Amino acid sequence: MSSILQLFDFISQDTIIIAATNQLQMIDEALIRRFDLTIKIDLPTPIQVHSLVQYTIKDRFKFDNEKAKEEIINKECNNLSYYVIKQALLNAIKRNVLDGYDNNVIRTDIWKKLLHDKRIG
Repeated sequence: MSSILQLFDFISQDTIIIAATNQLQMIDEALIRRFDLTIKIDLPTPIQVHSLVQYTIKDRFKFDNEKAKEEIINKECNNLSYYVIKQALLNAIKRNVLDGYDNNVIRTDIWKKLLHDKRIG
């Protein structure tokens, strides 16, 4: 840790450093103080997850079960990051193709399992 702090002392004033973490409690306070600005990005709400899903699938895909999709968005996506939700959705699409299913339909059972696996993994 001390070597990272020492490197900050040699960085030019016109340099911009961008850092990100989802484990802020694990970062030494001395390192955090070296940054002039912090921006907190909250976990997505169900409305934001809807937007993320629509942006990701761009009307190219549909879900096999709309009711299950809504349940996943409102329950399974709770307390997960944008990244985890999007990656699980993309992986569900890939699984459809690899498993030989209609590659324009997203199987909600697969998406739900992938989200569950991320939560416990």
